[in-house]
Amino acid sequence: MTKRAPFLIVVGILAVILAIVCFSMDVGNTSLAYSYGGDAYTGIQNAAAQTANNVLYLAKIARFGFSSVLLVLGLGMIAAGSRASEDNADKIITPEDPKKVQQELPDL
Repeated sequence: MTKRAPFLIVVGILAVILAIVCFSMDVGNTSLAYSYGGDAYTGIQNAAAQTANNVLYLAKIARFGFSSVLLVLGLGMIAAGSRASEDNADKIITPEDPKKVQQELPDL
């Protein structure tokens, strides 16, 4: 088991947890458009409400994007860490026989 395998698994678990937290965050509410009877305040308020709604839509897109990236990276790190620990678990370190090593060397 390499030293990085447990590190990758722990960081992957943290990334998945952060992805879940990011998915569950509330980004806000929509703004309503009001009418004030034909003066300039109606246009200003409606423009501000539309801007607030666009920012809310952008925040939802960013939340989904960051959450998706965190989730994919977290699952990838967990898979890489578990694969690294499985690959190294099969290898048993045995001391080499010096006579066998001598026999395998080519004669120059």
